[in-house]
Amino acid sequence: MAASYPARAEAGDNEATDLKDESTDFEDATEDLNVFKRVNLLQKPIIPADIDIARVDFDIRGNGGDREELDHRYYRRSDAKRFFVIGRVFAVLWHESAGDIKGGHLDQADKRKGKYGVEVFSHIRRMAVIKARHGHCWCVPINTYNYQGVAKKGLSPEDREAHSIIYMDDTKPTIHPAEKGMMFKDPIAVSAASSKQKLHYLSRINFGKVYSVEWDVKVMNVGKVHVNSMAAFIENWRSSL
Repeated sequence: MAASYPARAEAGDNEATDLKDESTDFEDATEDLNVFKRVNLLQKPIIPADIDIARVDFDIRGNGGDREELDHRYYRRSDAKRFFVIGRVFAVLWHESAGDIKGGHLDQADKRKGKYGVEVFSHIRRMAVIKARHGHCWCVPINTYNYQGVAKKGLSPEDREAHSIIYMDDTKPTIHPAEKGMMFKDPIAVSAASSKQKLHYLSRINFGKVYSVEWDVKVMNVGKVHVNSMAAFIENWRSSL
């Protein structure tokens, strides 16, 4: 399906513009990852077959406090109901145990010892809100798969077809030659929260995997799906259920 790519627009509904925003996407944020020394979230991916709320657990939670102690750009939103709306794109500090790592999909991860001596990989992950709920929201993840896009080995044809390109609306959607014929969903444009927020050109949004994020999680505002991409954003998700 041919996509109409929107022009640059303001993200809107953004605050804390005086805070220093993340300068680049999570793959390029090694300097940010080095400051994180403790786990911030509990998580487990959910892949629902439909939109029955019983299929989604409330897995991603904050660990207390209003701000990340070692990076105040990540903080609990006092305006959570207004912030966690459909189309919001935000960054969180993510962690996975070594036993959960499959196929080396983490990008520039910071490795540390967690509780009970378990090896934990922490990194920055972006997500987009696909459904707003009371006290939490459902989100779909954004990744570059180690700069390989959906051409990454190990992804099934169904996995690849659940993805689409996601890009900042002051750039153009780009597909790697190795990805041709693998994705069919319309690209999604994002209006950045600030000029310092970027998405790598190989960023891909996975509509086939859903996470539940509670409002008390410390996050950083990345932007919001452009109004001209909102219909495609919702349809891309519904067609992946």
